[in-house]
Amino acid sequence: MIPSKENKPYQISLFLRNYLSYVDACSILVKHSSIEPCNGLLRTSFENLLYILYLINDPTGENGKSYIIWNAFEKRKLLSKCDGTSEEFLKLSKGFKSNELLKDEKPPILRNIEKHKEKNNNLINSDEYSVIVKEYNRTKDKACNRSINWFSMFGGP
Repeated sequence: MIPSKENKPYQISLFLRNYLSYVDACSILVKHSSIEPCNGLLRTSFENLLYILYLINDPTGENGKSYIIWNAFEKRKLLSKCDGTSEEFLKLSKGFKSNELLKDEKPPILRNIEKHKEKNNNLINSDEYSVIVKEYNRTKDKACNRSINWFSMFGGP
């Protein structure tokens, strides 16, 4: 199955919006002669530009879908930390208690967490992304279960 190109403009517009907001922030800082904080913003802008070029140069649309699935797996990790019952939540809660600044706080528990988890899992398990999920798992196994980036899939950098 060859991935469709229909989602490609969506991912590009997300990175373009992010790119423009960082460049705009730099222009405001330069206008007020506050140059030093621009370094991080310019680096992020440049990375967003590289992401846009990477997506544009992909005729199959696999890179854009790779971003969607990578983001869904990252979201799955975050959702498991916000359900109030999982092992990840308990580990996070224990970390809060051992932190001097957060010892009196509790990690957030999202309302309707099961609905969010189901929606995210439906995306991951959809037929449209089955090839991308297989590639995500292959890349993850190749990386020895270290975290991977969306652009690492399909032989990317």
